[in-house]
Amino acid sequence: SGKIDLSYIGAAALRWRQVALRGDEESLKHDLRSTLEEMLPKTVEVKTVAVANAEDYEKPLTVSYTVAGTLGSWTGKRLMVVPDLFLAEAKATFPHEKRQAAVYFSYPRMVQDALRINFPKGFAVEATPATAKFDLPKTAMYNMSVESTPTSFTTRRNFAFGEIVVLPAEYSQLRSFYSQFEANDQQSVVLKSAPAAAASATTPGGNGGN
Repeated sequence: SGKIDLSYIGAAALRWRQVALRGDEESLKHDLRSTLEEMLPKTVEVKTVAVANAEDYEKPLTVSYTVAGTLGSWTGKRLMVVPDLFLAEAKATFPHEKRQAAVYFSYPRMVQDALRINFPKGFAVEATPATAKFDLPKTAMYNMSVESTPTSFTTRRNFAFGEIVVLPAEYSQLRSFYSQFEANDQQSVVLKSAPAAAASATTPGGNGGN
């Protein structure tokens, strides 16, 4: 269980403010809830949604959620947890090797994730993904790191993409870049538990920010 805070600025915030103008507060919360549910593991339930600054265009649009559920999957005495919960349900963006039409993105974007997962006594971090950095020269960058303590691990992920149109001649480079970082996103943090903890394990708690 825990809290997730999301902040939107620029074109991403404008998109949600347009949604708000077309409906009411409840419909906006419903769409925001659905968007988060599509990112989180299916075993995590979104309990509450609160929105701030929807009409204040000088400030980031902020959304606060409370969530609860189960994380990861057991392999013997080990619990495998995706390091960035917002990517738990992510699929390959460009599965096809070739493309004849240009790739169009709605707008340049930057995504910064910071999540801390606190786990119960009896658990310890056994392994974390190595720090990773990838880039697409003059177009995009990605990095992710995971830091651990005796009671938690913290994931920091940064992604920036500056283009709107990518021509077919540049598709192979685009696909290679996405394939690299999307594969890295799906690595696991490995938590190891004592036999007693495994027998009576409870859901790891978490806090996330974006």
